Amino acid sequence: MVFLFNGGDCSQSFNVQEAAGKFFCTDEGEVPIERGEKSYIVVTDLDGDIIFHQDWVEVGKLFTLSDGGNNFPADQLITIYGSEDTTDPANIQQSIQYHSSCSQNLFLKDRFGAVQLVIWVNEDQGVVSCFANQTFNLDITIPLDIEGGPATLQSLTVASNVDPFFFNLTDKVAGTVVGAGESIVVPISIPIDLTQKQTYNLLITVTAVTQLGRICRATDLTSFTAGYPLPPIFPTFAPTQAPTSTNPPTPDPLTSACDLAADIECFTGSGRSCRSLTAPTDSVCNTADEEAQSITFLVTGNSCGTTENCEETFAGQDLQESEFFINAESRDATAFQGVVANGGTFRVMNGLEDGRLEISISTAVNGAPGLQLQVLDRVDVTCAGNVGEDITLLQNFGALQVVSYESPDQGLQSIYDQITITYVVKNDGVLSATAQSAVKTSAFEATEDLLASGAQVMAPNTQLSFPSSSVEINLAENSGSEFAFSLDVSGVGTTSGTACSDSAALAIRIS
Repeated sequence: MVFLFNGGDCSQSFNVQEAAGKFFCTDEGEVPIERGEKSYIVVTDLDGDIIFHQDWVEVGKLFTLSDGGNNFPADQLITIYGSEDTTDPANIQQSIQYHSSCSQNLFLKDRFGAVQLVIWVNEDQGVVSCFANQTFNLDITIPLDIEGGPATLQSLTVASNVDPFFFNLTDKVAGTVVGAGESIVVPISIPIDLTQKQTYNLLITVTAVTQLGRICRATDLTSFTAGYPLPPIFPTFAPTQAPTSTNPPTPDPLTSACDLAADIECFTGSGRSCRSLTAPTDSVCNTADEEAQSITFLVTGNSCGTTENCEETFAGQDLQESEFFINAESRDATAFQGVVANGGTFRVMNGLEDGRLEISISTAVNGAPGLQLQVLDRVDVTCAGNVGEDITLLQNFGALQVVSYESPDQGLQSIYDQITITYVVKNDGVLSATAQSAVKTSAFEATEDLLASGAQVMAPNTQLSFPSSSVEINLAENSGSEFAFSLDVSGVGTTSGTACSDSAALAIRIS
């Protein structure tokens, strides 16, 4: 059996066993509900002799119960602790008892306190699961009119509105050379919850560099709908609430209903939640016995200043050119070579294992180096965790500044994040509705009626998505800021003409 750890108290329980006296749940403390928080979950038989699971589990993650292929006993105990010390009752957050055999009816999506049943396996039914992995092929095409010849792919990421929210496919494409007019196909496996009909939105971002060193970035937002709601299985237990009446005449919902809904979806390039963006938690790279996987530099154009091992052609003067030719080399490899705009960024992925880079900054003349302006010798790119000595965010090296790094232990730590807002109009009614206006207000763009070109007739259970342009935000500079967005939708029932409206709001706070 596989359970999803939702967190939270016993009040969210939803199953048929409670009425039969087979389910009990007691809150002893506070079970966390925020993703990333953990509880220590122990699952045993009633006597505590057989342990089916015992480990830390993050909120939003799955955990598996197993007895080596043996059938489970009739009843199980699930005890959720705030500590690995299970001998102290004060550490108990929640105690659950439920009937784990099929004689008392188990259903997919049953909730037992903080946990929810999502998969089971038995001899008669095989694997019964809420989930299925669907493989999609991402087509990456290099345009025919690209300047600088073939392009070398550097990174590929996919941000989603559903768990696991972020897919890093860089390892599958990094270093692949694609000619003009050619394309490659990259497969991605998306977990689908078959028991819930929902729209899956995927924000795809790919970066590449041409032979002339020009950095290219492309994004695409694609959507699909999958899943089907489970049939209602929970009976109504007597006594039921008495029916209520309405004043005559009672309207016919099949001809008068209009139920348009507004929604705002947000994606980040890092896969983090838009509602809790923060500056990087780790400012210095710290990965034992391994080097960083990538470093991103921002071209500031500053003079050498106090940077050691920095030589410049024009002493004490900032670099004023609009773009530069940058060459970064390690002892054994060319780490980066290309043209970068003043105020732009470039990413180094090669040569980091040597621990030091030599970087020269020159004027750019027709995509080639011209007058040398600045040379940075022995730029330390080690990853031992020493602030200011190893890779440190916002550390300055003459005309360059470290704005992100990625390591095996810490993942991606970046001063910047890319935010994409999508405005959605849904028809949640039982008949068609005509969406007449959808007015968006945005911290990034001007106020606009997304349906200004004409009303849209929407079938039941369909939606219209309007993506906005992506914006890259400096999380450090905007710490403490809030960005507000709203969507106001209005329309009428296509048949009845009955008016309806809805609004949605989203606030992005950077702490």
